[in-house]
Amino acid sequence: MFLLTDSSKNFSAEIRIVLIFLCAAPLLSVLVKGWVSGCFILALLVCIYAVIKENSKDRYCQFRNFFKKNRLNWLILFPLALPFFVVLFSSLINDSFILRNFDGPSRYLLSIIILFVLSYQRFSIKNMIINVIALTPLLTLIFINFIEKKDWSNSERLTIYFIDPLVFGSICLTFSALSLVIFLSKNIQRYQKILSLFGLISGFYLSIESESRTGWLGFPVVIMFLLIYRTKLNMFIIAFCAIAITFFAGLTLYKTSSIFEKRLDAFVSDILEYKWNEININTSAGERISYIRMGWYYMTLRPLSGWEGLDFLAHKDDVSIASHASPEIRIGVKYGGFHNEYINSAVKYGLPGLLYSLFLVFLPAIFFIKSLSINRESLPALTGLSLTSMYAISCLSYQVLDFKFTITLYAILLVLLVTATNEDSK
Repeated sequence: MFLLTDSSKNFSAEIRIVLIFLCAAPLLSVLVKGWVSGCFILALLVCIYAVIKENSKDRYCQFRNFFKKNRLNWLILFPLALPFFVVLFSSLINDSFILRNFDGPSRYLLSIIILFVLSYQRFSIKNMIINVIALTPLLTLIFINFIEKKDWSNSERLTIYFIDPLVFGSICLTFSALSLVIFLSKNIQRYQKILSLFGLISGFYLSIESESRTGWLGFPVVIMFLLIYRTKLNMFIIAFCAIAITFFAGLTLYKTSSIFEKRLDAFVSDILEYKWNEININTSAGERISYIRMGWYYMTLRPLSGWEGLDFLAHKDDVSIASHASPEIRIGVKYGGFHNEYINSAVKYGLPGLLYSLFLVFLPAIFFIKSLSINRESLPALTGLSLTSMYAISCLSYQVLDFKFTITLYAILLVLLVTATNEDSK
């Protein structure tokens, strides 16, 4: 990891309090509105107090050692800091300062303070993270029917009242994939095996019931990483096994789940029926293709600063858009987003927005890959790689990191897994 100053002894109480808040955050993240943000703010306040009370000389030494002993930390700090400054740059260029635009990016930026304070910890947090990841989907499955039915939860698709079914399904599937990684790990206790199995099943079930396809393709990627880092097979055999496992698992689901069958059939049909040079009927997958084409066109009109605070609908009838997108989605995209995190950020903030959304998932993924090259058996590193992979795939079909609570949840999970990975890299 990195050198610890003597002042770390004085931080024991603060660090334990911070960890309690951080580990509590995911548990009720999709059950209680405002829970994740509340836990994050409380953890941040404790961290700020700890930093302020520390001797300035010790603070400087710890900050220097944070990078000196693990230069890979730049792969985390840079993407966490970048969104705030991209939004600031766009606001200056567009002469449009909207405070709510800084809310999400500031959470990424402030999470750096939490990561820095956790660098003082001297005890293992791996077991805490394992338990939290496995418990989250299980608790969601147990208590979701006790939550008031209103707004989103009144739809036929399973979700909670304050979360779009697409986001709900994506989060549940992500925790299911992380539980799979934990379940297949050798160096965990028996109760954690059982707990992670329940987490795997619960998360997968909730995702299927939400009828969300967001993140489905992430599961084969996680399986591939499991084969790479938990077996000694060559890449050709790994690729073959990953495809075979995915195919047979998908075929089983297709034959046993009417929801999975319906959603997969609709997806294939939408893709095959999409017309590239004619106005399309509105279908789920077809709309997403048009959203990407529309978003890319809008970005090329303002590549440096994007359209945040401005109205791109002035160009909704341009030939590049009107040739394939129906009038409904040309207008609807203004309020419903582009159903793609990368394109959504590109339209809002131009090319810098596209880059920061890519960096948020791919630079941490490189951090975890590099960490696995140091310690191939690191469970936190493999779990972190799976987390970033699931989010990277989910971002292709919805703006899953465009909401305060999803931004905060991702930042918290990233901070915890980076801290535990650094711990494994001692």
